[in-house]
Amino acid sequence: MVKAKLLPEKRLVMSFHQATSSHPENGEEIDISIAGCVPVITYKDRMVTWDIQELISEAVELINVDIEDGK
Repeated sequence: MVKAKLLPEKRLVMSFHQATSSHPENGEEIDISIAGCVPVITYKDRMVTWDIQELISEAVELINVDIEDGK
């Protein structure tokens, strides 16, 4: 499973805004952005990123398992 990285507070990240959503339980805003080719999720003024290579590897694995299962 791909591990997320919590960025330090007050860190400047140049990103391209993709969408805004609301938390399903408390209604707080969730920002979904891209910095280069890395997804950046901002919630409660904290940012989380994922390693793009790990995301790609996990996606390929999920697809291969699905194909092998005959779906």
